[in-house]
Amino acid sequence: MLGISVYTNDEFSLESNLAYVETAAKLGYRRVFTSLHLPEVDFRTKWAEMERLCRRVNELGMEMTADISPTTMKVAGASVHDLSPFRRLGLAALRIDYGFPYEEIAAMSGNEHGLELVLNASTISMAQLAELKARHTDFSRMSACHNFYPRAYTGLTANQAANQARIVSEYGLKLSAFVPSLQGRRGPIHEGLPTIEKHRTMSPSVSAQFLLHSGLADAVYFGDAYASDDELGQLIGIDPEIIELGIVPEDGISDEERSILFSGVHTNRPDAPDYVIRSSGSRRFATVGAPLAADRCKERSKYSVTIDNAGYKRYSGELQICLTDIPQDARVNVVGTVWGDSRELVELITGGKKFAFKIYR
Repeated sequence: MLGISVYTNDEFSLESNLAYVETAAKLGYRRVFTSLHLPEVDFRTKWAEMERLCRRVNELGMEMTADISPTTMKVAGASVHDLSPFRRLGLAALRIDYGFPYEEIAAMSGNEHGLELVLNASTISMAQLAELKARHTDFSRMSACHNFYPRAYTGLTANQAANQARIVSEYGLKLSAFVPSLQGRRGPIHEGLPTIEKHRTMSPSVSAQFLLHSGLADAVYFGDAYASDDELGQLIGIDPEIIELGIVPEDGISDEERSILFSGVHTNRPDAPDYVIRSSGSRRFATVGAPLAADRCKERSKYSVTIDNAGYKRYSGELQICLTDIPQDARVNVVGTVWGDSRELVELITGGKKFAFKIYR
C-alpha cells in the first residue's frame, strides 16, 4: 500500500495540494497523510481548507490520516469521547503522538465513528503496549506509523526500525513508514523526510523496496511534498514479491546473455551460499539458445553479475550475483554490475526470494 503526504502551511496552496492528490489517485495511490499539529501552522485559520482537501481525497476513493495533538483536539472541538469533528472533516485515521495518556488512547480506540487510531511506531515500547492492553485498548482498530525526520542524521537506523517492527508485530499492528522525495522537499529544512536516515539521499523506489521487502513496513508514504511524477510512478511499479535491481551491463554482451538477464524473473536458490546469489531457473532458460561463448572472463568483484559459459558444462547459463570478490574463471562471463542505491537491496535476496533486473539510469 502506497501513500503521499500533503500539508497546509504557506509553502503549499490548496490548488496545488488538490492537483497533487488527483495525480497520485490516477496512478493508484490510496492513502494520504497530513499533520494537524505543525508548529508553524495555525489550524484555526486552515480548517476550511482542510475540509475541502479531505472532501476531495474521499471523492477520489482515498483515505486521509492526520497527525493530531491535544491542541488539535481543542481546535477541532473534539474530545476523547467525541471524535465526530474528525469524522465530519473526512478523516479515516488519527495518528496520536505525545500528550495522550493511556486511558485516553484506550477510550478513543473504541470510538463509534470507525476512526482508526495510529500509534507512533518509532517510539512505542513493549511496556507501553502492555499498558494499553491492560486498559482494554481495541488493537483491532489500530495500526502504527513511524516518524519522519526533517533534520539530517536524526533518522532511525535499519536495525532500530527492525526492532520497532518486532514490537508492533507482537500486537498484530500494520506498520507504515516514510521515504523522502529527491525532487520536492518540504520546508523549512528541505533535507528530506525519511524514516530511515540512510534513505535521505537514496532513490525513493529503492528506499520503498527496502522497507517493504525487509518487512520493516506494510505501507510506504512519501513524507515530502511534492514528489515528482516520475518518483510517484516508480513506487507504483514496485512488485511486493520481486526485488528490482538496477544493473549496468558490460559492453558487448551477447543477445543470449541479455535475454537471460532481462527476459524473466529470477529466484535465488533456497540453498544459495554466502558467496553468491544463484538464479535457480537461468540454466533452463539458457538451453533454448545458442551455447554461451567465453567472454569477459575477468575478476569478479562484489555486486558483479555473471553467467556461466559453455566451459562450465551443465552449469552453462547459470546467473549469479557476487556477494564478495571472487577470482577470475575462464568458465564465467561477467555481464554487468548491480549499481548505485540498488546495492542496498542485494542483502535482502535470501533463499527463495525473487528478483529481476532493469537498466540502471
